Amino acid sequence: MTPVTAMLLNTRALIPPANDPLAATKAEFGRLMHAAIISPRFRQHLLTNPEKAIENGYMGESFHFTPEIKSQLAGLQAGTLEEFASQVLEIVETPSHAEMVVLHSR
Repeated sequence: MTPVTAMLLNTRALIPPANDPLAATKAEFGRLMHAAIISPRFRQHLLTNPEKAIENGYMGESFHFTPEIKSQLAGLQAGTLEEFASQVLEIVETPSHAEMVVLHSR
């Protein structure tokens, strides 16, 4: 089992701490990944056209990401859900421009 697969199977990893400024985004990624795990059709759509898959939602549910995150997701290219999850983790763990300004001004 790879670290990404283990992370996806560990539900506590998908529940961000309350003081995390990206908590809502991480929770939304968790919902997205769960939909992709449950539905082979949605998973294939997500891998071939992430922007459209997110826009269309899953089973009547919408995904709510900021325009910046949507833009980053649209550029992902992955052949497997594991590759997609790995790239999603990079997006979540990379500080935004606003966060970098705060870090550099200290």
